[in-house]
Amino acid sequence: MRVAIVESEPAAADLLTFVAQRRGHQPLCVSTIERLFERLPFEPTVALLSFIDLDARSLEAVARLRGAFPGLTILVAAERTSSAPAIAALKAGAQDIVSSPYNPFELMLRAETWAAARATPGVHTTAIRLADLEVDLDLFVA
Repeated sequence: MRVAIVESEPAAADLLTFVAQRRGHQPLCVSTIERLFERLPFEPTVALLSFIDLDARSLEAVARLRGAFPGLTILVAAERTSSAPAIAALKAGAQDIVSSPYNPFELMLRAETWAAARATPGVHTTAIRLADLEVDLDLFVA
């Protein structure tokens, strides 16, 4: 799974990147959500977004991300959440809301669960498998 992590706190970003790699995923960590709209090395499967507040700006960013990547699974972590902003984030296109501080392993498991539920069976992949070796020609990963 290709995971885009938007986290401004360097320690939290490093930890989420480590957890994603440990779970066998390909992470891309950026400090702001605007960086996701730049040229990326891959199209992410999941986006983990971290916000301090679920304010109008962050809700707009979630909606914009949903418009740019319709099949993207979006999970939001926010330090201060109440029911109204959380509902607004879900309406904007997020699949799940988690309060900070969060357990990074739980957050990654939630992302995996949501991505698996949205996955289309029988999707064509360019991965070639030979015994224990798998090479993905699109991702340049072995």
